[in-house]
Amino acid sequence: HVSRVYWWRLVHRGFGLVDDSDPANPRPRPAFSALKNLLAQLAGARFERRVEDVPAGTFALEFSRTDGSRFTLRWTLNSFPKLA
Repeated sequence: HVSRVYWWRLVHRGFGLVDDSDPANPRPRPAFSALKNLLAQLAGARFERRVEDVPAGTFALEFSRTDGSRFTLRWTLNSFPKLA
């Protein structure tokens, strides 16, 4: 169970989720978009289980919503996942 996550710098040229090299035009990094998507998918969801039968380097977690629907979030450490 993770109760909190901290990011060292949200906005920073070298380390942030948003690159402010050009202060007039800050640029979200790919990790910012990934986090935004993750938080949107998990809003109101409940963790159910870790899916075990996935390819090496691939991870899958199953969640449920209050309406009874279920969904699985998957990600990989590989460039091109092979999902069954």
